[in-house]
Amino acid sequence: MSVWKWVSLCALVVGLSACGDDGVMTDSGTRSDTSIACTDDTACDDGLFCNGTELCAPDDAEADVTGCVRTAPPCLEGQRCDETALVCQSVCSVIADADGDGVDAIDCGGADCDDTNPNRFPGNAEVCDPDNVDEDCDPLTFGARDADRDGFIDAACCNEMGGMLVCGDDCSDSRRDMRPGLAETCDFLDNDCDGATDEGASLPGFADMDHDLHGDTSMPMTACPGTPGFSVLDDDCNDADPEVHGAQIEICDGKDNNCNGEIDEAPAAVTWYPDDDADGFGTDNDRTIVSCDPIPDFSLRPSDCDDGDRSRSPAARELCNGIDDDCNGRADFMIRLGDFEDDDGDGHADLVCGGDDCNDADPTVYPGAPEYCDGIDNDCDGVVDGDDALGFWYFDFDGDGYGDDVMPAIESCEPQPGRVARGGDCDDSDATIHPGVADLCDGIDDDCDGATDENSVRVAHYVDLDGDGFGDSASSVMFACLPISGFAPNPGDCDDASPARFPGNPEVCDFLDNDCDGEVDNDAVQTWCPDDDGDGHGVMAGSLVTCDPPAGYSMLCDDCDDADSRRFPGNDELCDGVDSDCLAGTAEADAVCTLPNVSMSSCDATTSTCGVGTCASGFADCDLDANTGCEVNTVTNSFFCGDCSTRCGIADRCVSSLCEDSPFADINAGFRHTMLRRVAGGVLAWGFGSYGRLGDGSSVNRARPSPSTRTHRVVDGGFNHGCGVDFAGRVACWGQGTNQRLGVASTETNPSGVLATGVANAVDVCAGTFHSCAVLSSGAVWCWGYNSVGQLGRGASSSSNLLPDAVAGLDQVIAVDCGLNFTCAVREVAPGSREVWCWGEGSQGELGNAATGRANLPVRVALPPGVDDIVELDIGGNGSSVAVRTTSGQLYMWGKGDWGILGIGDGTDHSSPVLVGLSDVLDAATGTRNSCAVHRVGGDRVVSCWGNNEQRQLGNTYSLQRFNSPGESVTGITDAIAVAVGDAHACALTQDAAGVQRVYCWGAQEYGRLGNGLFTRVSVPMPQLVVDL
Repeated sequence: MSVWKWVSLCALVVGLSACGDDGVMTDSGTRSDTSIACTDDTACDDGLFCNGTELCAPDDAEADVTGCVRTAPPCLEGQRCDETALVCQSVCSVIADADGDGVDAIDCGGADCDDTNPNRFPGNAEVCDPDNVDEDCDPLTFGARDADRDGFIDAACCNEMGGMLVCGDDCSDSRRDMRPGLAETCDFLDNDCDGATDEGASLPGFADMDHDLHGDTSMPMTACPGTPGFSVLDDDCNDADPEVHGAQIEICDGKDNNCNGEIDEAPAAVTWYPDDDADGFGTDNDRTIVSCDPIPDFSLRPSDCDDGDRSRSPAARELCNGIDDDCNGRADFMIRLGDFEDDDGDGHADLVCGGDDCNDADPTVYPGAPEYCDGIDNDCDGVVDGDDALGFWYFDFDGDGYGDDVMPAIESCEPQPGRVARGGDCDDSDATIHPGVADLCDGIDDDCDGATDENSVRVAHYVDLDGDGFGDSASSVMFACLPISGFAPNPGDCDDASPARFPGNPEVCDFLDNDCDGEVDNDAVQTWCPDDDGDGHGVMAGSLVTCDPPAGYSMLCDDCDDADSRRFPGNDELCDGVDSDCLAGTAEADAVCTLPNVSMSSCDATTSTCGVGTCASGFADCDLDANTGCEVNTVTNSFFCGDCSTRCGIADRCVSSLCEDSPFADINAGFRHTMLRRVAGGVLAWGFGSYGRLGDGSSVNRARPSPSTRTHRVVDGGFNHGCGVDFAGRVACWGQGTNQRLGVASTETNPSGVLATGVANAVDVCAGTFHSCAVLSSGAVWCWGYNSVGQLGRGASSSSNLLPDAVAGLDQVIAVDCGLNFTCAVREVAPGSREVWCWGEGSQGELGNAATGRANLPVRVALPPGVDDIVELDIGGNGSSVAVRTTSGQLYMWGKGDWGILGIGDGTDHSSPVLVGLSDVLDAATGTRNSCAVHRVGGDRVVSCWGNNEQRQLGNTYSLQRFNSPGESVTGITDAIAVAVGDAHACALTQDAAGVQRVYCWGAQEYGRLGNGLFTRVSVPMPQLVVDL
């Protein structure tokens, strides 16, 4: 299928003329022999077509006194130039094939659609090229580039036809999981190329906190299949222990492993897997041990992808580092919607993730790749077609970008018609076969390495949720050469939620079809004994042989006292003076004491009382109270991590009895406070704590970092409140609740946070002065709170306080930020092409649309032409100025200009974006009175600030005055990676060459907002180290 797109009339005219001067230009008529050198091509244009294009090239040896150079005339020998129509006409009596490509011009009865270009004629090999050239004179063929081999042509491959572009329909030709007609899955990608992401793919299920694939029925949630900590099964009776769930075989560990209410009944030996890194997950290798008793340093879960690195396991969070941290088989940290750390799968991470892949959409571009003469920097050394470029051009019949080595090659670094710069194609008639593709299990040498289906036999695999070795025949089938976790090669499971039901399983009397033959309890024989005391054990007297016993019968016929439910074989001998296990003579001194989490205890037979002996693995008796047993879980408790005396750092987690020091991800400033977020989600806050805006459960000021009561993957601070997005996509807000800015009906202050009503699957959030907004994974924006000037984008302004609902007419949004009384968002209208839209108050130019009126609906910001590579948006939580950063390191600002906050040399408002005089900007932030940016200077990453300096918030030796543009950088900081700006203070997150992170703050110290342990009301120009991190 093809996709049609409109192209401009100008582009159409140029395409049809296929040659000559830029005839749409006009001669200014102002040049003279004494004029200075030209500055652009327009100054050189004489307004004529037939004499060739005039270019501005002052350094060219052929340039005239004004710096202009004339190129060759557009028409070839034997053609007539029509100055009026701006075309070259064939003179058939002189020559019918002017370009010498072997095909006569259409004017002369031939079929050549462009007789000025020898690379355009019927039958020529069509190439997918960025200029949309129609090489074979057939606009319906546009180069069969299908890099991901999914059967759909790259949408970047186009030809022009009738004023439109005819293009392929693969919206991402570097990913096989994105193509038209593919089922949508929960992966933040547009799998079916319909313009929407993850629509209808989430499922209802339950929280799975211990990552054993079984959820807690008391914690329902909706999430994507495969989300860490999520399961569709609800049979886990202890979601803090991976060795306990409904499908677990009972083992000898004193636990109710299978959640049937009984402990160690009929225990069996199971396979234990070595867990060398103590992350709770083992690996399936030749060191496994079969045992009924738990084995130290071994696990029941054989799903660890790197047992030498405890930071990598199925329970780990995926980080932006080019590594498969969560063991799902791929490095897939989402940088932003639709953009992951290694999109092209070449093993090199995106530059954003600290990787070295300079083009993460092309699997043939990475450091160390061969350099070709193809106009691309293949080896990422910053040089296109450098001295090491391979200058051989091969005939490429199938258009897959790789040529046939057998055919003679042309040696040149200039592109050759119908040829490519890469050889090695072992089948030049099939575009799906060439070096670099994945070798499938199809009997073909797909990757041209000389081996066919090396070490692979692909078979069908069926979803096997219960792990019994048989899958659901009706489930999705996956074909693979190797076993797949969670799948089985055997179909026919009649109940994939029960490991006791599968073909060939022995039939027992349990009212279930155990062998999946369609009959219940057939061929099963069972003796049932009366159980008068209801302890699960009966006596032989009065027994029955049946599969349908009456009530009060048991399959166990070994009770020693059927009148006392405390006495039956296998029962624990308790410290209670009763022969509980039916073993006459059992000493009560050896009885089991049922204290919580105690594996060994002592029983005083004279008083029948217990004392703590040895705690169960992972627990400790920290309160020294025998009545509470071993009350602390030292595996996960950050206050008692590993033992009773070890307390983890603030906002750190305790994982497998070890404190996990998660690195810092970003820093954000509210009005008079600061928030610092770790990669694992922990948040630290300090400064003005009134109204509970720090989110730490209190309303007190903090001069030292204080941990939040919640974890977040995104966090933003406003005026008197803040909001965050957790790892399940839920939005929580805290602080002052007036105007319903927390997203709930109540207007009460809440220092710990509440979940915003109806907001789910969020990916970004912002907190302004009196309102809040969030971006959903669908690309929609929801806002709530005060709507006095239309800042909620509902189409009308109102003094009413509103609960969360969608902003009208806005989609494809990937980021949002809130200001004083307005909101702005970034839309990704096409891969790599983004726009900024704003709504609400615009009296000081806040909306950036070249106007100063308010807008109740989103309006597009008037960014300069060609500026569409936006990567960062920032608005101060109580501010009226906006900053956006581009991938090229440019910084644009608009809005309120008081104190020179826009950084362009004046103190006036600007309603259109203006360019700040900094280059190579890495991060930027704006507050209520000043702005700051991280940018490269030589080999350093420095911070420069501008605007009001009354509280010394510019961080240097300047006097107390305003500075209208960036000047001297902040003193002493040369390794910054992020910056945040509040009302009269600023902070920077730094990271040195050894990876050590620190935070420095400067400006107003009042309320403890510098995080240095001091509350003194002074202004500090020198950066202060934030303590206790």
